[in-house]
Amino acid sequence: MAQTGIKRCQIGALKPGNCDLMVVALVINKPDPRKVAMKDGGERWVSTFTLRDSASDMINLTVWSSGEEAARLKAEFRIGMVVEVVKPKVMPRIVVGGRDAAFNPQVTSPFQLSFQEGRSMLCPHLPDAPHLTQLLNVPSKASSTFLSISDIITNSGALKGHFVDMLVAVRKVGEVKRFTSKHSGQEGGVRDVRLFDQTADSLLLKLWDSEFLRMSDDWLPREVILFLADARIDWDDYRSSFVLTATSKTVITVNPDTVEAGALVRYAQLADFSSLAQLDQFVTNVPLSSFTRTVNVVSVQDMQENLVAASEALVPVLLYGFLTNLDLDSDDAVSLRCGRCSGPMTHGNGGEVCSSFDCKDFNVSGPERMLPSQQYRLKADVSDETGTLSGIRVSSTFLIKNLGPAAEFARLSGETKTAFKWRWFLKPLKLSLALLLPSAENRSTTGMLADAAEVGLQELTAKMPAPSL
Repeated sequence: MAQTGIKRCQIGALKPGNCDLMVVALVINKPDPRKVAMKDGGERWVSTFTLRDSASDMINLTVWSSGEEAARLKAEFRIGMVVEVVKPKVMPRIVVGGRDAAFNPQVTSPFQLSFQEGRSMLCPHLPDAPHLTQLLNVPSKASSTFLSISDIITNSGALKGHFVDMLVAVRKVGEVKRFTSKHSGQEGGVRDVRLFDQTADSLLLKLWDSEFLRMSDDWLPREVILFLADARIDWDDYRSSFVLTATSKTVITVNPDTVEAGALVRYAQLADFSSLAQLDQFVTNVPLSSFTRTVNVVSVQDMQENLVAASEALVPVLLYGFLTNLDLDSDDAVSLRCGRCSGPMTHGNGGEVCSSFDCKDFNVSGPERMLPSQQYRLKADVSDETGTLSGIRVSSTFLIKNLGPAAEFARLSGETKTAFKWRWFLKPLKLSLALLLPSAENRSTTGMLADAAEVGLQELTAKMPAPSL
Protein backbone atom coordinates (compact mmCIF):
# COMPACT_ATOMS: atom_id res chain seq x y z
CA MET A 1 0.00 0.00 0.00
CA ALA A 2 2.00 2.96 -1.26
CA GLN A 3 1.36 6.37 0.28
CA THR A 4 2.77 9.76 -0.70
CA GLY A 5 5.84 10.63 1.31
CA ILE A 6 6.16 7.16 2.79
CA LYS A 7 9.55 5.55 2.30
CA ARG A 8 10.03 1.80 2.46
CA CYS A 9 12.78 0.86 4.93
CA GLN A 10 14.51 -2.44 5.63
CA ILE A 11 14.58 -3.68 9.23
CA GLY A 12 18.37 -3.57 9.23
CA ALA A 13 18.35 0.13 8.25
CA LEU A 14 15.95 1.39 10.95
CA LYS A 15 17.04 4.22 13.23
CA PRO A 16 15.36 5.80 16.28
CA GLY A 17 13.18 8.73 15.39
CA ASN A 18 12.40 7.43 11.89
CA CYS A 19 8.93 8.48 10.84
CA ASP A 20 6.86 8.33 7.69
CA LEU A 21 8.33 4.94 6.81
CA MET A 22 6.94 1.55 5.86
CA VAL A 23 8.33 -1.86 6.75
CA VAL A 24 7.34 -4.84 4.58
CA ALA A 25 8.11 -8.11 6.32
CA LEU A 26 7.06 -11.69 6.98
CA VAL A 27 5.19 -12.57 10.19
CA ILE A 28 7.11 -15.42 11.89
CA ASN A 29 5.40 -15.27 15.30
CA LYS A 30 2.08 -13.94 16.55
CA PRO A 31 1.04 -15.11 20.02
CA ASP A 32 -2.48 -14.57 21.31
CA PRO A 33 -3.12 -11.04 22.65
CA ARG A 34 -2.52 -10.43 26.36
CA LYS A 35 -4.85 -8.43 28.60
CA VAL A 36 -3.07 -5.87 30.80
CA ALA A 37 -4.67 -4.15 33.80
CA MET A 38 -3.97 -0.39 33.73
CA LYS A 39 -3.29 1.83 36.74
CA ASP A 40 -6.59 3.69 36.24
CA GLY A 41 -8.53 0.45 36.66
CA GLY A 42 -9.16 -0.02 32.96
CA GLU A 43 -7.70 -2.69 30.72
CA ARG A 44 -5.80 -2.73 27.46
CA TRP A 45 -4.72 -5.52 25.19
CA VAL A 46 -1.26 -5.98 23.73
CA SER A 47 -0.60 -7.87 20.50
CA THR A 48 2.92 -8.69 19.37
CA PHE A 49 4.11 -9.56 15.87
CA THR A 50 7.64 -10.80 15.18
CA LEU A 51 8.65 -9.65 11.71
CA ARG A 52 11.48 -10.64 9.39
CA ASP A 53 12.66 -9.28 6.03
CA SER A 54 15.97 -11.13 5.64
CA ALA A 55 17.79 -14.15 7.03
CA SER A 56 19.53 -11.91 9.58
CA ASP A 57 17.01 -9.13 10.35
CA MET A 58 14.09 -9.59 12.77
CA ILE A 59 12.12 -7.14 14.90
CA ASN A 60 9.09 -7.14 17.21
CA LEU A 61 6.03 -4.95 16.62
CA THR A 62 3.82 -4.11 19.60
CA VAL A 63 0.18 -3.03 19.19
CA TRP A 64 -1.77 -1.71 22.20
CA SER A 65 -5.53 -1.70 21.59
CA SER A 66 -9.00 -2.41 22.85
CA GLY A 67 -10.25 -5.97 23.24
CA GLU A 68 -12.28 -5.70 20.03
CA GLU A 69 -9.29 -4.52 18.01
CA ALA A 70 -7.08 -7.22 19.52
CA ALA A 71 -9.65 -9.84 18.49
CA ARG A 72 -9.63 -8.44 14.94
CA LEU A 73 -5.84 -8.58 14.73
CA LYS A 74 -5.90 -12.15 16.03
CA ALA A 75 -8.44 -13.20 13.41
CA GLU A 76 -7.06 -11.38 10.36
CA PHE A 77 -3.31 -11.92 10.61
CA ARG A 78 -1.47 -15.23 10.46
CA ILE A 79 2.06 -16.56 10.75
CA GLY A 80 3.39 -16.76 7.21
CA MET A 81 1.65 -13.59 5.97
CA VAL A 82 3.63 -10.72 4.45
CA VAL A 83 2.46 -7.43 5.98
CA GLU A 84 3.03 -3.70 5.67
CA VAL A 85 3.63 -1.66 8.81
CA VAL A 86 3.09 1.99 7.93
CA LYS A 87 4.30 4.89 10.11
CA PRO A 88 5.27 2.88 13.20
CA LYS A 89 7.32 4.43 15.98
CA VAL A 90 10.90 3.16 16.08
CA MET A 91 12.15 2.77 19.64
CA PRO A 92 15.24 1.26 21.29
CA ARG A 93 14.48 -2.30 22.33
CA ILE A 94 14.07 -2.97 26.06
CA VAL A 95 17.25 -4.49 27.49
CA VAL A 96 17.62 -8.26 27.74
CA GLY A 97 16.01 -9.52 30.93
CA GLY A 98 13.13 -7.05 30.86
CA ARG A 99 9.47 -7.69 30.03
CA ASP A 100 10.28 -7.74 26.32
CA ALA A 101 12.68 -10.65 26.83
CA ALA A 102 10.19 -12.46 29.08
CA PHE A 103 7.31 -12.48 26.59
CA ASN A 104 8.72 -11.95 23.10
CA PRO A 105 11.00 -13.94 20.78
CA GLN A 106 14.66 -13.10 20.49
CA VAL A 107 15.28 -10.73 17.58
CA THR A 108 18.37 -9.29 15.94
CA SER A 109 17.31 -5.64 15.68
CA PRO A 110 18.35 -3.30 18.54
CA PHE A 111 15.00 -1.55 18.01
CA GLN A 112 11.32 -2.33 18.31
CA LEU A 113 8.30 -1.04 16.43
CA SER A 114 5.36 0.46 18.26
CA PHE A 115 1.95 0.93 16.66
CA GLN A 116 0.61 4.45 17.15
CA GLU A 117 -3.18 4.58 17.24
CA GLY A 118 -4.60 7.04 14.73
CA ARG A 119 -1.32 7.28 12.85
CA SER A 120 0.12 3.83 12.16
CA MET A 121 -1.38 1.22 9.85
CA LEU A 122 -1.01 -2.58 9.63
CA CYS A 123 -2.27 -4.35 6.54
CA PRO A 124 -1.50 -7.32 4.27
CA HIS A 125 1.11 -6.81 1.54
CA LEU A 126 -0.77 -7.86 -1.58
CA PRO A 127 2.00 -8.23 -4.21
CA ASP A 128 3.83 -11.56 -4.30
CA ALA A 129 7.03 -11.47 -2.25
CA PRO A 130 8.81 -14.83 -2.71
CA HIS A 131 12.04 -13.42 -1.26
CA LEU A 132 10.11 -12.97 2.00
CA THR A 133 7.91 -16.09 2.03
CA GLN A 134 10.96 -18.31 1.52
CA LEU A 135 12.19 -17.08 4.91
CA LEU A 136 9.55 -19.35 6.45
CA ASN A 137 12.06 -22.20 6.00
CA VAL A 138 15.01 -20.37 7.56
CA PRO A 139 15.42 -20.97 11.33
CA SER A 140 15.26 -17.80 13.42
CA LYS A 141 18.39 -18.85 15.34
CA ALA A 142 21.60 -20.70 14.54
CA SER A 143 20.54 -24.18 13.44
CA SER A 144 23.71 -25.86 14.72
CA THR A 145 23.23 -25.15 18.44
CA PHE A 146 20.05 -27.13 19.15
CA LEU A 147 19.74 -29.82 21.80
CA SER A 148 18.71 -33.40 21.10
CA ILE A 149 15.78 -35.13 22.80
CA SER A 150 18.19 -37.35 24.73
CA ASP A 151 19.79 -34.14 26.10
CA ILE A 152 16.38 -33.10 27.40
CA ILE A 153 15.55 -36.50 28.88
CA THR A 154 18.87 -36.92 30.68
CA ASN A 155 19.29 -33.30 31.85
CA SER A 156 15.73 -32.05 32.16
CA GLY A 157 15.94 -31.73 35.95
CA ALA A 158 18.70 -29.15 35.58
CA LEU A 159 16.99 -27.53 32.57
CA LYS A 160 13.50 -27.19 34.07
CA GLY A 161 12.10 -23.75 33.30
CA HIS A 162 14.85 -23.01 30.78
CA PHE A 163 14.27 -22.17 27.13
CA VAL A 164 16.00 -24.42 24.59
CA ASP A 165 16.30 -24.84 20.83
CA MET A 166 15.34 -28.17 19.27
CA LEU A 167 15.34 -29.83 15.84
CA VAL A 168 12.71 -32.58 15.87
CA ALA A 169 10.40 -34.64 13.69
CA VAL A 170 6.66 -34.95 14.24
CA ARG A 171 5.55 -38.40 15.35
CA LYS A 172 1.90 -37.79 16.26
CA VAL A 173 -0.43 -34.77 16.33
CA GLY A 174 -3.11 -35.03 19.01
CA GLU A 175 -6.60 -33.56 19.00
CA VAL A 176 -7.18 -30.03 20.26
CA LYS A 177 -8.72 -30.09 23.74
CA ARG A 178 -10.99 -27.09 24.32
CA PHE A 179 -11.51 -25.41 27.70
CA THR A 180 -12.75 -22.21 29.32
CA SER A 181 -10.25 -20.28 31.44
CA LYS A 182 -11.27 -19.92 35.09
CA HIS A 183 -9.53 -16.53 35.33
CA SER A 184 -10.58 -14.74 32.12
CA GLY A 185 -13.61 -16.79 31.11
CA GLN A 186 -12.17 -17.02 27.60
CA GLU A 187 -12.19 -20.16 25.54
CA GLY A 188 -8.85 -21.73 24.71
CA GLY A 189 -7.30 -24.93 23.50
CA VAL A 190 -4.28 -27.15 23.98
CA ARG A 191 -2.76 -29.78 21.75
CA ASP A 192 -0.10 -32.42 22.44
CA VAL A 193 2.36 -33.14 19.64
CA ARG A 194 4.67 -36.11 20.07
CA LEU A 195 8.17 -35.58 18.71
CA PHE A 196 11.24 -37.71 17.95
CA ASP A 197 14.76 -37.43 16.59
CA GLN A 198 17.78 -39.68 15.99
CA THR A 199 18.49 -39.97 19.74
CA ALA A 200 15.07 -40.74 21.25
CA ASP A 201 11.62 -41.61 20.00
CA SER A 202 9.32 -39.58 22.21
CA LEU A 203 9.07 -36.11 23.69
CA LEU A 204 5.82 -34.21 24.13
CA LEU A 205 5.33 -30.64 22.87
CA LYS A 206 2.36 -28.71 24.27
CA LEU A 207 0.79 -26.02 22.09
CA TRP A 208 -1.54 -23.37 23.57
CA ASP A 209 -1.55 -20.35 21.26
CA SER A 210 -4.25 -20.35 18.59
CA GLU A 211 -1.73 -19.75 15.79
CA PHE A 212 0.30 -22.80 16.77
CA LEU A 213 -2.90 -24.86 17.00
CA ARG A 214 -3.84 -23.74 13.49
CA MET A 215 -0.37 -24.42 12.07
CA SER A 216 -0.21 -27.90 13.57
CA ASP A 217 -3.38 -28.96 11.74
CA ASP A 218 -1.16 -29.43 8.68
CA TRP A 219 1.72 -31.29 10.35
CA LEU A 220 2.06 -34.81 8.93
CA PRO A 221 3.83 -37.46 11.05
CA ARG A 222 7.27 -38.52 9.77
CA GLU A 223 7.15 -35.85 7.05
CA VAL A 224 7.28 -32.57 9.01
CA ILE A 225 10.46 -31.36 10.70
CA LEU A 226 10.31 -28.54 13.26
CA PHE A 227 12.99 -26.16 14.45
CA LEU A 228 11.82 -24.87 17.84
CA ALA A 229 13.55 -21.69 18.96
CA ASP A 230 13.11 -21.03 22.69
CA ALA A 231 10.69 -23.76 23.75
CA ARG A 232 10.37 -24.06 27.54
CA ILE A 233 11.05 -27.26 29.50
CA ASP A 234 8.23 -27.97 31.99
CA TRP A 235 7.23 -30.80 34.31
CA ASP A 236 3.94 -32.55 33.51
CA ASP A 237 2.41 -33.87 36.74
CA TYR A 238 -0.14 -36.03 34.94
CA ARG A 239 2.49 -37.88 32.90
CA SER A 240 5.25 -37.63 35.51
CA SER A 241 7.68 -36.53 32.82
CA PHE A 242 9.28 -33.43 31.36
CA VAL A 243 7.67 -31.85 28.30
CA LEU A 244 8.30 -28.92 25.96
CA THR A 245 5.92 -25.96 25.94
CA ALA A 246 5.65 -23.48 23.09
CA THR A 247 5.21 -20.03 24.68
CA SER A 248 4.90 -16.52 23.27
CA LYS A 249 8.72 -16.51 23.01
CA THR A 250 8.79 -19.61 20.82
CA VAL A 251 9.34 -19.39 17.06
CA ILE A 252 8.52 -22.56 15.11
CA THR A 253 10.14 -23.08 11.71
CA VAL A 254 8.42 -25.82 9.71
CA ASN A 255 10.63 -27.95 7.46
CA PRO A 256 13.74 -25.80 7.86
CA ASP A 257 16.11 -25.72 4.90
CA THR A 258 19.24 -26.98 6.66
CA VAL A 259 21.60 -29.93 6.30
CA GLU A 260 20.65 -31.22 9.77
CA ALA A 261 16.95 -31.11 8.93
CA GLY A 262 17.59 -33.03 5.71
CA ALA A 263 19.32 -35.79 7.65
CA LEU A 264 16.46 -35.92 10.15
CA VAL A 265 13.75 -36.17 7.50
CA ARG A 266 15.58 -39.13 5.94
CA TYR A 267 15.80 -40.79 9.34
CA ALA A 268 12.12 -40.03 10.05
CA GLN A 269 11.03 -42.07 7.03
CA LEU A 270 12.73 -45.17 8.45
CA ALA A 271 12.25 -44.69 12.20
CA ASP A 272 10.99 -47.70 14.13
CA PHE A 273 9.03 -46.96 17.32
CA SER A 274 8.80 -50.49 18.68
CA SER A 275 10.05 -51.39 22.16
CA LEU A 276 12.99 -53.19 20.56
CA ALA A 277 13.89 -50.07 18.60
CA GLN A 278 13.75 -47.97 21.79
CA LEU A 279 16.21 -50.30 23.45
CA ASP A 280 18.43 -50.45 20.37
CA GLN A 281 18.56 -46.66 20.24
CA PHE A 282 19.27 -46.44 23.96
CA VAL A 283 22.12 -48.95 23.77
CA THR A 284 23.62 -47.12 20.78
CA ASN A 285 23.61 -43.73 22.51
CA VAL A 286 24.47 -44.63 26.12
CA PRO A 287 28.14 -45.47 26.86
CA LEU A 288 28.93 -48.70 28.68
CA SER A 289 30.39 -46.60 31.50
CA SER A 290 26.79 -45.66 32.37
CA PHE A 291 26.00 -49.29 33.26
CA THR A 292 26.97 -49.04 36.93
CA ARG A 293 23.92 -50.11 38.94
CA THR A 294 24.37 -53.77 39.95
CA VAL A 295 21.23 -55.89 40.23
CA ASN A 296 20.20 -59.54 40.33
CA VAL A 297 17.43 -61.29 38.43
CA VAL A 298 14.83 -61.08 41.17
CA SER A 299 15.35 -57.32 41.58
CA VAL A 300 14.91 -56.86 37.82
CA GLN A 301 11.65 -58.81 38.02
CA ASP A 302 10.50 -56.51 40.83
CA MET A 303 11.41 -53.43 38.77
CA GLN A 304 9.34 -54.74 35.86
CA GLU A 305 6.20 -54.94 38.01
CA ASN A 306 6.01 -51.23 38.96
CA LEU A 307 5.11 -48.24 36.79
CA VAL A 308 7.76 -45.53 36.48
CA ALA A 309 7.83 -42.07 34.94
CA ALA A 310 8.30 -42.11 31.16
CA SER A 311 11.64 -40.32 31.55
CA GLU A 312 12.86 -43.15 33.82
CA ALA A 313 11.63 -46.10 31.74
CA LEU A 314 15.00 -46.89 30.11
CA VAL A 315 17.51 -48.10 32.70
CA PRO A 316 21.11 -49.37 32.28
CA VAL A 317 22.12 -52.07 34.82
CA LEU A 318 24.87 -54.62 35.47
CA LEU A 319 24.07 -58.22 36.27
CA TYR A 320 26.68 -60.84 37.26
CA GLY A 321 25.53 -64.25 36.09
CA PHE A 322 25.37 -66.63 33.14
CA LEU A 323 23.86 -66.92 29.67
CA THR A 324 21.85 -70.12 30.00
CA ASN A 325 20.33 -69.97 26.53
CA LEU A 326 22.10 -68.53 23.47
CA ASP A 327 21.01 -70.05 20.15
CA LEU A 328 23.76 -68.63 17.96
CA ASP A 329 23.87 -71.89 16.02
CA SER A 330 20.14 -71.94 15.24
CA ASP A 331 18.64 -70.98 11.88
CA ASP A 332 16.72 -68.14 13.57
CA ALA A 333 19.80 -66.23 14.76
CA VAL A 334 19.89 -64.35 11.43
CA SER A 335 16.81 -63.64 9.35
CA LEU A 336 15.72 -61.56 6.36
CA ARG A 337 14.22 -58.27 7.55
CA CYS A 338 12.57 -55.29 5.87
CA GLY A 339 15.15 -52.78 4.66
CA ARG A 340 12.95 -49.86 5.74
CA CYS A 341 11.60 -50.80 9.19
CA SER A 342 13.57 -53.99 10.03
CA GLY A 343 10.25 -55.77 10.47
CA PRO A 344 9.65 -59.42 9.58
CA MET A 345 9.23 -60.51 5.98
CA THR A 346 6.58 -62.84 4.68
CA HIS A 347 5.95 -64.52 1.36
CA GLY A 348 3.56 -62.42 -0.71
CA ASN A 349 2.72 -61.43 -4.24
CA GLY A 350 5.99 -61.24 -6.15
CA GLY A 351 8.22 -62.67 -3.42
CA GLU A 352 9.17 -61.67 0.12
CA VAL A 353 7.36 -58.54 1.38
CA CYS A 354 7.27 -56.61 4.64
CA SER A 355 4.53 -57.79 7.01
CA SER A 356 4.53 -54.68 9.26
CA PHE A 357 1.29 -52.77 8.62
CA ASP A 358 2.75 -49.41 9.76
CA CYS A 359 5.66 -49.60 7.30
CA LYS A 360 5.59 -47.77 3.98
CA ASP A 361 6.86 -50.97 2.35
CA PHE A 362 4.03 -53.09 3.77
CA ASN A 363 3.17 -55.76 1.20
CA VAL A 364 5.27 -53.94 -1.44
CA SER A 365 7.53 -55.85 -3.81
CA GLY A 366 9.69 -54.82 -6.72
CA PRO A 367 11.89 -51.74 -7.21
CA GLU A 368 9.57 -49.46 -5.17
CA ARG A 369 10.63 -51.00 -1.85
CA MET A 370 13.92 -50.80 0.03
CA LEU A 371 15.94 -53.98 -0.37
CA PRO A 372 15.62 -56.42 2.57
CA SER A 373 18.74 -57.32 4.50
CA GLN A 374 20.03 -60.09 6.73
CA GLN A 375 19.91 -58.99 10.37
CA TYR A 376 20.61 -60.55 13.76
CA ARG A 377 17.45 -61.49 15.68
CA LEU A 378 18.89 -63.33 18.65
CA LYS A 379 17.46 -63.82 22.13
CA ALA A 380 19.16 -65.13 25.26
CA ASP A 381 18.28 -66.28 28.78
CA VAL A 382 20.17 -64.62 31.64
CA SER A 383 20.42 -66.47 34.97
CA ASP A 384 21.89 -66.08 38.42
CA GLU A 385 21.22 -67.77 41.76
CA THR A 386 17.93 -65.83 42.14
CA GLY A 387 16.28 -66.84 38.86
CA THR A 388 16.20 -66.43 35.08
CA LEU A 389 15.25 -63.62 32.71
CA SER A 390 13.97 -65.27 29.53
CA GLY A 391 13.90 -63.88 26.01
CA ILE A 392 16.38 -61.02 26.47
CA ARG A 393 17.16 -59.55 23.05
CA VAL A 394 20.87 -59.41 22.19
CA SER A 395 22.04 -56.07 20.80
CA SER A 396 22.95 -56.23 17.11
CA THR A 397 25.72 -53.71 17.82
CA PHE A 398 27.28 -56.16 20.28
CA LEU A 399 26.91 -59.07 17.85
CA ILE A 400 28.35 -57.19 14.87
CA LYS A 401 31.30 -56.05 16.99
CA ASN A 402 32.09 -59.61 18.08
CA LEU A 403 30.83 -61.76 15.20
CA GLY A 404 30.88 -59.51 12.14
CA PRO A 405 27.96 -58.52 9.85
CA ALA A 406 24.88 -60.74 10.01
CA ALA A 407 25.03 -61.70 6.33
CA GLU A 408 28.61 -62.96 6.74
CA PHE A 409 27.80 -64.80 9.96
CA ALA A 410 24.88 -66.57 8.26
CA ARG A 411 27.28 -68.13 5.76
CA LEU A 412 29.49 -69.71 8.46
CA SER A 413 29.34 -73.44 9.15
CA GLY A 414 27.37 -74.80 12.07
CA GLU A 415 30.60 -75.86 13.81
CA THR A 416 32.01 -72.32 13.58
CA LYS A 417 28.78 -70.81 14.94
CA THR A 418 28.81 -73.26 17.87
CA ALA A 419 32.41 -72.31 18.62
CA PHE A 420 31.38 -68.66 18.81
CA LYS A 421 28.52 -69.59 21.12
CA TRP A 422 30.86 -71.18 23.66
CA ARG A 423 32.75 -67.90 24.07
CA TRP A 424 29.90 -66.77 26.38
CA PHE A 425 27.56 -69.71 27.03
CA LEU A 426 27.48 -70.94 30.67
CA LYS A 427 30.52 -68.87 31.65
CA PRO A 428 30.59 -66.38 34.53
CA LEU A 429 29.95 -62.96 32.95
CA LYS A 430 29.46 -59.30 33.74
CA LEU A 431 26.35 -58.56 31.70
CA SER A 432 25.36 -55.01 30.71
CA LEU A 433 21.58 -54.95 30.33
CA ALA A 434 19.29 -52.17 29.11
CA LEU A 435 15.81 -52.48 30.61
CA LEU A 436 12.58 -50.96 29.35
CA LEU A 437 10.31 -50.62 32.39
CA PRO A 438 6.53 -50.08 32.27
CA SER A 439 5.19 -46.51 32.30
CA ALA A 440 1.73 -44.97 32.04
CA GLU A 441 2.25 -44.51 28.29
CA ASN A 442 3.81 -47.92 27.58
CA ARG A 443 3.04 -50.91 29.80
CA SER A 444 5.39 -53.32 28.02
CA THR A 445 8.60 -54.55 29.68
CA THR A 446 11.60 -56.01 27.96
CA GLY A 447 15.40 -56.01 28.06
CA MET A 448 18.43 -56.03 25.82
CA LEU A 449 21.93 -57.42 26.33
CA ALA A 450 24.31 -54.58 25.46
CA ASP A 451 27.61 -56.25 26.38
CA ALA A 452 29.10 -59.33 28.02
CA ALA A 453 32.55 -59.60 29.58
CA GLU A 454 34.00 -62.74 31.11
CA VAL A 455 34.87 -62.56 34.83
CA GLY A 456 36.26 -64.99 37.34
CA LEU A 457 34.05 -66.86 39.79
CA GLN A 458 35.59 -64.90 42.66
CA GLU A 459 34.58 -61.56 41.12
CA LEU A 460 31.15 -62.90 40.24
CA THR A 461 30.40 -64.03 43.79
CA ALA A 462 31.80 -60.79 45.23
CA LYS A 463 29.79 -58.47 42.93
CA MET A 464 26.54 -60.43 42.68
CA PRO A 465 23.94 -58.95 45.09
CA ALA A 466 22.79 -61.41 47.71
CA PRO A 467 19.26 -62.73 47.21
CA SER A 468 16.71 -61.17 49.53
CA LEU A 469 15.35 -63.52 52.18
